[in-house]
Amino acid sequence: MIQPLRRVHLFVAMTMTITLPAILVTALAVRHPELPSNPLPGDDMRHAPMVMQSANPWNHGRIVTRLRSDPASPGALFVELIPRKPFGAGEVLLYWSPDMPGPGAKPDGWRLLGLAGDASRCFALPPEVRRKGGHLVLYSLARHEVIAEAELVYLQ
Repeated sequence: MIQPLRRVHLFVAMTMTITLPAILVTALAVRHPELPSNPLPGDDMRHAPMVMQSANPWNHGRIVTRLRSDPASPGALFVELIPRKPFGAGEVLLYWSPDMPGPGAKPDGWRLLGLAGDASRCFALPPEVRRKGGHLVLYSLARHEVIAEAELVYLQ
């Protein structure tokens, strides 16, 4: 009676010895990449010169947006997002896109600026914004959809 159970136990132990490391390696290989580090401005950016302020550049009126320039580094632009209400959509990421995202758009080819969250935050904008404008896109990771989009006009 014990001998068949020992064989089953040996088979299960050997199978797990081979499959569990393979599953771990596969999971690590297909995981989502980490968010890139974006040089976030400090609290002193709240006093930086404002290039533009708009209460409603987004396709819904829940976010106050301020575009600021950095006097320490000429040409650098930062956008400050101040949500009036929580997004209520899980993890919300802020992207910059050179083109207007269409319905059902996915963040392929967009530049990740950072995790937007429900609190006021500043994000460094890519240098291309000054030359060609573009669009800011709030994308929900939980829903896999665009929550809001705002156009950045040509700023030269």
